[in-house]
Amino acid sequence: MYKNKFLNESLCFLLSIFLILFSSEVFGKSISKADRKILSAAISGNQRLAQKALEQGASIHAKDPRQFFLGETPLHKAVFNNDVSFVRFLLSKGADPNLSDDRGETPLITAVYGLSLESVLALLDAKADPYLETKSGISPAVLAADLCSLPILKLLKNAGVDFNRPTKKDFYRFIPQWQGAIENL
Repeated sequence: MYKNKFLNESLCFLLSIFLILFSSEVFGKSISKADRKILSAAISGNQRLAQKALEQGASIHAKDPRQFFLGETPLHKAVFNNDVSFVRFLLSKGADPNLSDDRGETPLITAVYGLSLESVLALLDAKADPYLETKSGISPAVLAADLCSLPILKLLKNAGVDFNRPTKKDFYRFIPQWQGAIENL
């Protein structure tokens, strides 16, 4: 009798945990199979799979529903993987280079964070807005300076970025040591 009671309580406990996990957003909101496919394709760099997903109705702007990934789009994932060919493919299919994830991070911020010169250039060529900031007020220029990346700062300067333009939280004021280097780019 004690053994059966223990088994029943254990099963109830496990069932409760299972229901909590699968009824909450731990595994994210539901998205279409085609959207899952394009997100998976962006992670793996499989352009054929991405094309097939688009033909099946996937959104080029599908957002990853899993909490850890905070609404990243296929473009965020391709940029994160430094897959410039896939980045260009997505941009050619209409991916918005200014669409941010749940943290307010645009693909350009992701590219700067990854120090990916080619992705930064591809995104700037696709009219990525270099002034869009994260929810915490970080701009691509501030991030590039924080990462000590003169090559990315040079790309941003060539794209016409005004390094004296204040961010929402005035982060530009914290990098005066870069003023001379930026002016000489």
